[in-house]
Amino acid sequence: MAGVESTDRPLAAAGAAGAEAPFIIWTLRRTGGTSLRQMLYWLSRHAAWQDEALNRERELGHITRGFDQDGDRARLDSAMAEVAAARKNLKHCIDTVPYHVTSALLRQTVAAGYGHVVLLRLDETDRQISLALARATKAWGPTEAEEIYAAIREGRTALEPLNLNHIRDQLERDAAALGRLMRLLMLHRVRHTMIFFEDLYAGPFRARVTALRGLAGTLGLGRAEEKPDNAFRGALMNRSQDTRSIFPFVPNLEEARAMVAGLTE
Repeated sequence: MAGVESTDRPLAAAGAAGAEAPFIIWTLRRTGGTSLRQMLYWLSRHAAWQDEALNRERELGHITRGFDQDGDRARLDSAMAEVAAARKNLKHCIDTVPYHVTSALLRQTVAAGYGHVVLLRLDETDRQISLALARATKAWGPTEAEEIYAAIREGRTALEPLNLNHIRDQLERDAAALGRLMRLLMLHRVRHTMIFFEDLYAGPFRARVTALRGLAGTLGLGRAEEKPDNAFRGALMNRSQDTRSIFPFVPNLEEARAMVAGLTE
């Protein structure tokens, strides 16, 4: 449920109810992060960086590319301090950049008083299959998926078997990235709110809205209480790109699902 927090030192108390600070959404791909950040950005009084701005091809990608080239952690910290000083919201995927980029971002935003949200997905099998299919089809969002999935269902495009080795490697990398993030949060006593894909995008609409409002409250986003429930209906109820509609066309879907389940149970 929303509002599960880890808190110790007052230094890291950003995001406490009643104080609106800029915030970071720490997540992995295929967790519903795009829909969540759209809702939270709409409720926030702060500007925002481009989605996953530290990815190499995006707005702050020069920072990551620079670290790729020289490995200079002092320079990385300096660059990230400038990012934090801008006091803009950011959704950050920990599985797309080097660990030290994530570490520098966390340390500098904690020092600058940001709020922190950790968005995860309880069903890791579904997440990994969704990620593998996004890679295989190049359908990363509903707009792309509409045309691509139609071609698959109509037999105009055939799917190759999913690469089980790639999925296994991705699973291990993601587990390591998440473990390292949680260690950083503990090490720096970072007050944060953890919420799950299943809180926001499964179950009755009322429960989803309650979870979202609870999360907004921990970030001090008072605007959430000013909005009617139906203002969130589209993002909470209609975000799916209907990936399951192409499941029958994936040659080794059940084998892939069984493998991930066996490694995560």
